[in-house]
Amino acid sequence: MLRFLYLDEHELCRIGLKTILAEISPSYILDEAATADEGFSLFKEHLHSIVVLEINLSNTNVYELVLRFLELNNNCKILILSSVSEKLYAINYIKIGVKGFVVKYESAQTLKEAINAMVNNKRFFSETVIDMLLQQSYSAPQSNGFDKVHSNGSIGLPSTPKLSLRESEILRMILQGMGTKEIANAQSIRLNTVSTYKMRIFEKFNVDNIVELMQIVKQNGMFNNSRNDQPNMHY
Repeated sequence: MLRFLYLDEHELCRIGLKTILAEISPSYILDEAATADEGFSLFKEHLHSIVVLEINLSNTNVYELVLRFLELNNNCKILILSSVSEKLYAINYIKIGVKGFVVKYESAQTLKEAINAMVNNKRFFSETVIDMLLQQSYSAPQSNGFDKVHSNGSIGLPSTPKLSLRESEILRMILQGMGTKEIANAQSIRLNTVSTYKMRIFEKFNVDNIVELMQIVKQNGMFNNSRNDQPNMHY
């Protein structure tokens, strides 16, 4: 019998996943959690083979949570759901062992395909992610920077900056509107350490402040609610 863990703060999303799972298998167990602590306690008890995890959990370092899951059960297949484009986060999550990544503005059918891939011991990533992986494997090193935001508001075409795991996590929190103190508490680091990471992120995106950072991220399609019509790959 399949046993899933779904970790998401939003009850409606959890209800939606139940519907999808019922279509995949008439016989399954779904454990639900709204917080990281609750989810980890359930995982320690049952060592689920498949975890569906929302990336934007409040006051949570999601990277570290994923690593803790995999330390307890290295065979666990983790599927990340995100409202943020895979261009920003997917690669780093893949590097730590995530098997699938789906943005939340995709269709229910896409999520169903992703879960089916997990059930059949396959991976599931969009064409965008596959291209990024291939570029990292075979392309010559290229600049990671962005052209400066111009006075008229336009921004040059970017190549996505390479961020460390911690930088990516702090960027996610910045995009959520979290302040320096909130980020420090969530990451269990000092305020001045958060400020240092912010400076590094600004340098990599070639911006001077959070307003410019959010502008360049949104204008270049790395944080949006538009549908990506590219096909998804499971292998």
